[in-house]
Amino acid sequence: MKIVIIANVISLIGSLMMVGTGLIKRKRNVLIVQSAQFVVMGVSNLMLGGITGCITNALSLIRNFVTMRSRLTMPVKLVFIAIWVGMCLIVNRQGLLGWLPVISACVYTWFLDTDSDVFLKIIIILTTIEWVFYDFILMNYSAFAFDILTLIANGVGIVRIKRQ
Repeated sequence: MKIVIIANVISLIGSLMMVGTGLIKRKRNVLIVQSAQFVVMGVSNLMLGGITGCITNALSLIRNFVTMRSRLTMPVKLVFIAIWVGMCLIVNRQGLLGWLPVISACVYTWFLDTDSDVFLKIIIILTTIEWVFYDFILMNYSAFAFDILTLIANGVGIVRIKRQ
């Protein structure tokens, strides 16, 4: 039980970063904060036995660095998706639950190169839904709570962008 508490405290730090991304207007700044969040959340997932969540966060970090340097081309997207799926096939011991972070990352990656800040936030909302279930079942309750707040924050972010 002690490990669950420690992992949830670590997750709380990452969760605060995650919610913050919902209030950031520019995609590049979202990616920077999100990258730091991936490191922290990956550690938390690993501590709670969420191997696919940890791997998904690590690969997402790499994807964000590629995205900040240039646009994701179709071949690069497909390589990332193939790596996620391949890694999940190798390490997943959680059945459908283990696939949720991978599905989320693949969908997000597919649409990440959008020029629309609103559409990016919609994708964040849709892909956060998978993490809601994953975090709850993994007992990552602080992340679960903040997943819900991320959904709300990105909704607010959309409204803020539309008002400009």
